[in-house]
Amino acid sequence: MRREVTVACLAIFLSVGVNFPVVAQQPAPSPIITRRTVLQTITTLTGQPLQFPLFRSVVTGVLVELAPGGQTGPQRFFVPTVLYLLEGTLTAEFEGSAPRAIAAGQAVVLSTNIASNGRNLGTTPARWLAVTFADASKLAVSPPAAPPVGLRTTLVVRTTKTWTGEDIVFPLLANQLSVSVSESPPGAATERHVHPHTQFIYVLEGVFTVQAEGPSIASFAAGQALVETTRPHFGANRASVVQRYVTVFAGEAGVPLTVPRP
Repeated sequence: MRREVTVACLAIFLSVGVNFPVVAQQPAPSPIITRRTVLQTITTLTGQPLQFPLFRSVVTGVLVELAPGGQTGPQRFFVPTVLYLLEGTLTAEFEGSAPRAIAAGQAVVLSTNIASNGRNLGTTPARWLAVTFADASKLAVSPPAAPPVGLRTTLVVRTTKTWTGEDIVFPLLANQLSVSVSESPPGAATERHVHPHTQFIYVLEGVFTVQAEGPSIASFAAGQALVETTRPHFGANRASVVQRYVTVFAGEAGVPLTVPRP
């Protein structure tokens, strides 16, 4: 009798179409992109306020290597110039100021219109990335006053356009430079966004892929550089290895570096 009641109840339960609750499958967490701010400043290394060109904007990235015991030779920088030290140590000597020692992983903004010299007082090569924000019709850096010793330079990029072809226009009230290093594991991607600042990117490791409205998509390998598009876009690591890159933002202090876009 008890078995018949159980069977009858089960039949009624199924006949009315009762649905068992379904546990939703949680999506796998997205890989986390880490970003470390190396420098954010409105002055040069010796305290001068930053002043950006208003016309004919050009961004240049140069990879520099200086042998132990070598020197760059005294020269003057006429525009905002970021130096990010990749390897080794570098001693920056400035006219009228005490020398400054720079270690790997540090960034500085070089003084303008003041003679400066870089020396490698260490026992290993010093390697750094130099990024200038200039007027394309004017001299950005003076020739060295004395011959360089043990110096090798490689032009990474010199452009008046973003990677999607827009003219580079530095923000009208630009007075700040920000430098960060980002690390992105395989499969990671940023949200769709724009940058109110001019953004320079140099790829340290892996492959940097960026997709913008249009649609436009491009990939940049280690050792390559770009000026980021002004269109809404997102970046992704579609390779199987970790991606690392240096970002330099030129813009107005107090304005967000990145603004999300739906």
